[in-house]
Amino acid sequence: MESASDMSSGTEAVTMTTADFTKQLGHFVSGATLKVIPARRNAKLVVFAWLVERFACDRRYTEPEVNDALREAHPDVATIRRGLYDEHFVDRADGLYWRTPGEARLQIVETAAASP
Repeated sequence: MESASDMSSGTEAVTMTTADFTKQLGHFVSGATLKVIPARRNAKLVVFAWLVERFACDRRYTEPEVNDALREAHPDVATIRRGLYDEHFVDRADGLYWRTPGEARLQIVETAAASP
């Protein structure tokens, strides 16, 4: 069961540098293959941001099309598809999926912001 802090953290946007994004992605991806689905939310957001690039912003996809695209990266397409939806990288209705501005969940900046 999730604690209140676990549930609230699921709605917060995450900011990281391009270097941190690339480093985290490297822990989970080898070429075009996802080695393992990460457990921690920040790492999942990195992986989901990478995976959602497989889908055009202006197109609707059937579930089999989504599964085929995701299967190229990892065999557990149901878990990944659900994660993309839960974190708002894709939306769905009437058996169709489309990419959303879910990238807002993960803000990638060129350099770390200076502390005040």
